[in-house]
Amino acid sequence: CWGNAAIWLVTVERDAALAEELGEQALRASEAGDRILAHSLLREAVAIEQKYREPIVYQPLLKLFEQSISLESCCS
Repeated sequence: CWGNAAIWLVTVERDAALAEELGEQALRASEAGDRILAHSLLREAVAIEQKYREPIVYQPLLKLFEQSISLESCCS
C-alpha cells in the first residue's frame, strides 16, 4: 500500500513539475511572439492539472492569455 502511494506521489510531483515547465515555456513563447505555441503549451498544462483537481493555476492563466489575444486583435 505504501509503495503504491509513493509511486502515485512521484507521478503527481513529476506532472506538477512538467506543468510548471510548460507554463514557463508558454511565457517564453509568448514573449517571442509565438502565441500559437504559447496557447498550446498552456492547454497542455491545464490538461495535466485537470488530472488531479479542478485547474486553479493554469486555467485562469489560459483565460487571461486568451483575453489578451482577443484584446490585441480587436484593438490593433
